[in-house]
Amino acid sequence: MSRKLSECVRLHERIRHRFKDQQGNLKYEYAIYLGNNELLPIRDDGLKTYVGRSPLNQFTENNYRIHRPDRTFRNNAWKQCEILRDDEWISMLNLEAIPAPP
Repeated sequence: MSRKLSECVRLHERIRHRFKDQQGNLKYEYAIYLGNNELLPIRDDGLKTYVGRSPLNQFTENNYRIHRPDRTFRNNAWKQCEILRDDEWISMLNLEAIPAPP
């Protein structure tokens, strides 16, 4: 199991954050992994990317700031996010490190 995007996410893989809105409806926000520990959210509010030490946490915290100002923005991003791999959304909580190319 890895907690580094650069070790467990492939270039251009899609990530989604699952959360509930204020009415209790399930919502999703999406991002694409750009490599070098950088995420690009897929939405219409500009081209801000999340980069640095905790881009996944930055992504989920900002989603809560936008969609759930009534609650704390703190969360476990690895538990709340999924990755699209082999046409299936899977939890990021226990992602294995991707083997290095030969």
